[in-house]
Amino acid sequence: MSLRHYNGAIVISKGMALMNLGMRLKLEREACSLTQSAVAAIGGIQPNAQLLYESGMRCPRADYLSRLSTTAIDVLFVVTGKRTPYAVAELSADEYALIKFLRTADFSDKHAVEHIINRLAVTLRNKSHD
Repeated sequence: MSLRHYNGAIVISKGMALMNLGMRLKLEREACSLTQSAVAAIGGIQPNAQLLYESGMRCPRADYLSRLSTTAIDVLFVVTGKRTPYAVAELSADEYALIKFLRTADFSDKHAVEHIINRLAVTLRNKSHD
């Protein structure tokens, strides 16, 4: 399997692009329902710099990423592609019970819970835009 670079992303020989930092930054920004201008303001940069970061044309500095860590953006995921794990101590009893259930549930139960949560998220997102 050979690796090569293409437009800021690493591409494996079968043509599948692995997500680069800019792609992950955009994904996190959109998941938090933030505009490029809003994230730029939080990070202390100009909006055009945010565009360059997300397009992979420039790499963000540590001080920018540190500022983003004060938001819901998962900076560890942006930098490494690995999600920040939640410490068990930070979970409420209900959250812990839900995670425990999901880890032991069969596929159809997990799928049903995922579907319900996704529908709820869409409903809440739509309400916040009204």
